[in-house]
Amino acid sequence: MRKDGIRVFLQPENRGKGAAVSVGFQNARGDVVVVQDADLEYDPREYTKLLQPIEDGRADVVYGSRFLGGGPRRVLYFWHTVGNRFLTLASNMFTNLNLTDMETCYKMFRREVVQSMTIESRRFGIEPEITAKVARRGYRVFEVPISYYGRTYEEGKKIGWKDAFSALWTIVRHAAARAGLRQRISPHVLRHSFASHLLEGGADLRSIQAMLGHADIATTQIYTHLPSATLLNMYRRFHPRA
Repeated sequence: MRKDGIRVFLQPENRGKGAAVSVGFQNARGDVVVVQDADLEYDPREYTKLLQPIEDGRADVVYGSRFLGGGPRRVLYFWHTVGNRFLTLASNMFTNLNLTDMETCYKMFRREVVQSMTIESRRFGIEPEITAKVARRGYRVFEVPISYYGRTYEEGKKIGWKDAFSALWTIVRHAAARAGLRQRISPHVLRHSFASHLLEGGADLRSIQAMLGHADIATTQIYTHLPSATLLNMYRRFHPRA
């Protein structure tokens, strides 16, 4: 749909922010692409701040940070700030970036950057996914300070703790992909791996059984994917007087 020179792409149903942004990325034609939420928590008059490092030829991607002190910022939820800081820290640990606000909506890109990647996340996992892919491709990233006019839940804010856990899981999945792990990563796989490493480090099988909540020790043995001979050798190695 086109109106007043603006192309509008409609989804047949609400598929989430990630799905909507992905369609916009695919159909972008200009030199620069920026993500803007319709609730105007972020001020479009600050586009020029984001654009400057790209226009100067210094950046491929620019993040607008709410935590750099560049303008008015509405005082809202303490635990949201804690969650944002934690997710940014987790993302930085795995991407080796030093962002202050990974979860910011305001991300501006050279068009070829966004059209070089496929967005998988349908909801708010898009923020850590984009950050992981930008870091993996080695694009030049800058941050600039921006204002933030946040909303309360009564005013229509939607994001919650489920989205925070989803974002954290997205960070872990992309970190595993960056490390070259081909197996599909899930919480179940991580539990397997964690238990196996504990055993290989000399942990007691009964202790791991209790930690995992298994009623039968045979279940723990199966869970760790270690054959009986390997378990026996590890037991003799770490418990020679038993």
